[in-house]
Amino acid sequence: AEFSRRGLRADIVSSETCLALPARAGSSRFPFGKWFKDGVQALLVEGSGSCAADLAREIKRSGRKTVLGLDLSSADAFSEALAGVPRLAVASGAFPVRANAAGELTGPRGMLDYRALRGAGPEWFAALGADSARLAEAALKQLPLTTTREQDEVAQRHELARVALGQARVELWTSDARGFDGSGRIPRQLSLLAH
Repeated sequence: AEFSRRGLRADIVSSETCLALPARAGSSRFPFGKWFKDGVQALLVEGSGSCAADLAREIKRSGRKTVLGLDLSSADAFSEALAGVPRLAVASGAFPVRANAAGELTGPRGMLDYRALRGAGPEWFAALGADSARLAEAALKQLPLTTTREQDEVAQRHELARVALGQARVELWTSDARGFDGSGRIPRQLSLLAH
């Protein structure tokens, strides 16, 4: 919708396109000929951040002005240089890592540590997993440390675990909320980043 609002003709770069092999050595795996013929000015990447980086390098080499759109699965590439190609990315909470006006990366300490350790990311599903782990850890701290095999006690502990998880409050990477709401969901407000 944002590309349409900006008057840009867009196409989708699917994860299958990202994984495709070039038809011959030295050629692109991306269908630039078709995109140029169709007047495409913007590409929405549904693949990984590394696919977005590869695509950006090839766009730069082509000399065409093309805007990249990064969905949640490719948004971890937002803070990368991406060959200077203009881009938009979907964001939720502190995800993806982004740079402030001084060019310094900002975000929760754990996200920045993840990126420093791995050199990129975190990717969307890694960020969701990290949120899940922190919520589970907070919930587990509320549960008894003893074991039981008594059926009634096991059922009671399942309920305790459900309640503890629902009440757990931690800093999340993928939401501004700190845990589940009353409906058992983690609210997420999606926004658009431009670079």
